[in-house]
Amino acid sequence: MSTFNKIFKASVYIIIAFAAAAALCLFGMTYAEENEDNEFTTEPEDEDTTRLDITTSEEITSESEISSESEATQSETESTVETDDSEEPPTETPPAEPEELQLSFYNYSLQKGQGVQLTAQVINSTAENPAITFYSSDTNVARVDASGYIIATGVGQTEITAYYGNLFAAAVITVTEEEVKPEFIILSKKEFLLKTGGTAQIEAELLPKEIADDYTFTYSAENTDIAAVDEKGIITAVKEGETKITVSAGDLSETVYVKVSSETFYEVSKINGYLYNSKGEAMAGSVVYIDGQTATVDKSGYFSFEAVDRKNVTISISDYPDVKCEFKVTKDETVYLLSSESSLVTVASIYELQGLLPINEIRFDSMNLVLNEGDVYSLNYTFMPQGATLTEIKYESSNPIVAQVGQIDGVVSAKSAGDTVITLTVNGGQASVKMNITVNPRESTRFSILIAVIESVVFLAIGTFVFVFYRKYKLKAESDLMEEDEEEDEDLHDFE
Repeated sequence: MSTFNKIFKASVYIIIAFAAAAALCLFGMTYAEENEDNEFTTEPEDEDTTRLDITTSEEITSESEISSESEATQSETESTVETDDSEEPPTETPPAEPEELQLSFYNYSLQKGQGVQLTAQVINSTAENPAITFYSSDTNVARVDASGYIIATGVGQTEITAYYGNLFAAAVITVTEEEVKPEFIILSKKEFLLKTGGTAQIEAELLPKEIADDYTFTYSAENTDIAAVDEKGIITAVKEGETKITVSAGDLSETVYVKVSSETFYEVSKINGYLYNSKGEAMAGSVVYIDGQTATVDKSGYFSFEAVDRKNVTISISDYPDVKCEFKVTKDETVYLLSSESSLVTVASIYELQGLLPINEIRFDSMNLVLNEGDVYSLNYTFMPQGATLTEIKYESSNPIVAQVGQIDGVVSAKSAGDTVITLTVNGGQASVKMNITVNPRESTRFSILIAVIESVVFLAIGTFVFVFYRKYKLKAESDLMEEDEEEDEDLHDFE
């Protein structure tokens, strides 16, 4: 007989034994309960109880008659009471009105990011603070907190439902994209100087630009007797005076100032200027006067004036207050002034100024440069003053073996590792500037090849080691598995 059959039969015997034991226990418990009931009913009672239970048939008949008379009397009494009550019916209490859940609104539209408070009220409720809960059917469109405050989270439509016990009510929430409103009105010009009868165009731009097409500019003049403006923003000067024009778009507005005169005006929003002495040196700190306006010269010789509205202006400087000159304004431009104790010369063109000013400063974009062998680099420079004449340029490398420089184009060519200095001299020595250059060696090709070979050998060795180790491990695992199978076969054979 096999081991499996033996185990199976033993299991069946054990189950049968357990079932028999359980049946015996159940039978014993039932028998014990029946004996306890019999003992309770046959237990002798005390003497008084026995005497009460032993009665004659006559006594029972007498008690029955007494009971019948008592019931008859009670029935008559109840009948009398019912007759009295029917004459005066009791007042009935009216039923309570049903509870109802009401919302502050049932439809609402929001823009993405906006919020609104939804309130719910229980009508005919006796509760002081009824517990109302809120729920959103789509939180991707709108969310609601425990107090009923709704936040629009995405475009679409959802329902916000309020619950109180078995009562509920819903509000439909519609969410649209957030409206992009204009933020700025940009005016190309905010002041206009016009001659009587003259016209000018207001140029306005609305930001952000992506919504500009959704809005239209409107224009309104404060005093149309002085200047009028049409729907296209064209100003017409009527008579002398000053007025304002309001440019509006949406909730935004800007103001344009208009001055009308019968005189001839030439508008210049700004004059840029440079002031030098006869040596070409910037007259830093000097004050320039133009028709009552003042400007201070900075260290480079620069000064500027805003909104010059006269065609002819008079210029003077603080260093030589008795020396003056007149300047005819023709456009927004840069003016160059050469001053001495006896004269103040105004030159409106850079080309007219060339040859009059020496170069007093020259600079490279960078004073230090790092290159690799074989690199090229174009030198860039600036000189002061801007109107000076550049007649001669000379480049020089202190070490041409390291780097060379072209005399015409100023292109530096890195030749070999090392350091050198590139010098730029202009106008026969009027000004010069130096640049330090470091050239790094380029990596050797042979060295790069050697590194690549070494890396390949290392990777090949690692791969071979991994393969051998894996192969050895796999063979050992297969051998161990075969040995285990053989041992199991032997054990099974011995068992049988």
